[in-house]
Amino acid sequence: MAKRGPKRTDLKTLEKRGSWLAAKRKKDALKPATGAQVAGPPKPPDVQIKDWRRLLRSLPGYDPYRGAEDYFFDPRAAEAKINWIQQNCKHVAGPKARQWFILEPWQRAVVGNMFGWKHRKTGLRRFRRVFIEIAKKNGKSPLAAALVLTLLCHEPEPGAEIYGAATKYDQTKCVFVPAWGMVNQNPELRAKCRVFKGQAKAIEVGQPGEASYGIYRPISSDTAGVEGMNTYAAVVDELHIHDTCDMADALEKSTAARLQPLLIYITTSDYERDSICNETEDYALKVASGAIDDPAFLPVVYKADKADNYGLVRTWRKANPNLGVSISVEYLRAQYEQAKQLPRKLNGFLRYHLNIRTETDVKWITRAMWDACAWEVNEQDLLGRHCFAGFDLATVRDLAGYALIFPPDDDAQPWDCVWRLYCPAHEIEEKERRDRATYRLWAQRGYLKLTPGRVIDQAIIKADFEADCERFDVCRAAFDRFGFEGLRQQFIHSGFPADRFVSFGQGFLSMSPASKKLEAMLLEERIAHGAHPVLRYMADNVTIEEDPAGNIKPAKNRSTGRIDGIVMLIMALGVAMEQPVMHSVYEDRGFERLTG
Repeated sequence: MAKRGPKRTDLKTLEKRGSWLAAKRKKDALKPATGAQVAGPPKPPDVQIKDWRRLLRSLPGYDPYRGAEDYFFDPRAAEAKINWIQQNCKHVAGPKARQWFILEPWQRAVVGNMFGWKHRKTGLRRFRRVFIEIAKKNGKSPLAAALVLTLLCHEPEPGAEIYGAATKYDQTKCVFVPAWGMVNQNPELRAKCRVFKGQAKAIEVGQPGEASYGIYRPISSDTAGVEGMNTYAAVVDELHIHDTCDMADALEKSTAARLQPLLIYITTSDYERDSICNETEDYALKVASGAIDDPAFLPVVYKADKADNYGLVRTWRKANPNLGVSISVEYLRAQYEQAKQLPRKLNGFLRYHLNIRTETDVKWITRAMWDACAWEVNEQDLLGRHCFAGFDLATVRDLAGYALIFPPDDDAQPWDCVWRLYCPAHEIEEKERRDRATYRLWAQRGYLKLTPGRVIDQAIIKADFEADCERFDVCRAAFDRFGFEGLRQQFIHSGFPADRFVSFGQGFLSMSPASKKLEAMLLEERIAHGAHPVLRYMADNVTIEEDPAGNIKPAKNRSTGRIDGIVMLIMALGVAMEQPVMHSVYEDRGFERLTG
């Protein structure tokens, strides 16, 4: 009886070991038997572009032939990259999932320019930096994934290191997952690539030391730096989210040893601020117009103009080259209709769907909305009325205080609002310069109390609130846990019931219902703020942030100035919504409230 040999190692074990045998077995498995046919839909035929000059010049406002004396265009090199993408990459999600990735004309223009232009003397690629700004839902991630795989699998660069950069590691999957899906749907790429799906995600081809070796790895600023990397190419996703230029600068420096490195920035528009996105967009627009001569920079900027009619399809098409393909006219029309009704939706529509840079991140309260509610508030008329309070003491070095909101006696009356605001007088000139606010003038007119020293004396706030509790029927007071517990204990020690003070979180769960209610009340002109100048300043500063579920809250860290008074008002309104009020009119009409 013949002696049995060693057991054959299975494919999964070989893959875990990183053995070359795993790739070989996969490749052998793809070889059809004699006379057999390889199953699957046929690959798209090779493209043959007849009018390259027209296609290459179709990018908005940019003529790549201007100032290109030292370069020539190689149509076969451009067609090779387009054909490779179309014959090797498939869509991963949506209605076109599992279909071949047929590039749209604008995408062919990008790929053709990127890979077709070469230096006359060296033959190396012309473009080293590419800036692509297009609106959301226009296929940024699939295009980025296809470009990554092209650079990884269809380039002669030995030891290619390709990185997908984002601010958060979770966001890197926006490009990694489509790239992984494209590999997984193509047997030839599956045999060629090794995909690592754990915490250290990567797609790898060949073996280290081989000429064919290359690796694509997602990185982020919250995990590790890029020191020690030898970057061949990088895709920086959603550049508008990057608060600093650290990542982009480090990646650019890490390409120093490469002959033809490539940095690709893909983004939608940022809001008006000092940022790497705005800086790069401004540079791209100047390159496109010819104001800056940089033949190695490819500007691809699809955006509408501020003077355009935002409701017209031709305006939408300026920022959405994939209109009718990956994003529909009906979807944009619905977004536009929402933007007309809600100011917080307008900035989002302009930025994300038209690539128009807005003054703030997501503008919430317009001046017209706020000024329409400048009804007179006479505190003498409010004596004895029940009300609700909202405290904000988180910034006792700058501004602190509380708001009082008074429900009306009937539907015909607005909700009256009163504020007690405090600011330390120390270095008031510096505070005015920094906040662009006239604190001293507001203090002279009685809208703001300046307290001596560098920090607000909470005893002053306590005394004023006790006086207000004697004048008005303060039912409940909301407070942020940060910085208030000491004052709360003082109130309780002075005889206040402990349950009068309600801890009010600053997350979406607590803030969103009251924020949406305040928004509705402002739109319906059902709130009276007495034309308070400090609150007018703060309302103008507020930007809003929204989670995927549609919840909203003021964004303190992204607002353009102080917004404390608005936060106080939202907290006061929040506890008013939680507390059943004694006036039957609200019960009759079903006013929104929670049983607290």
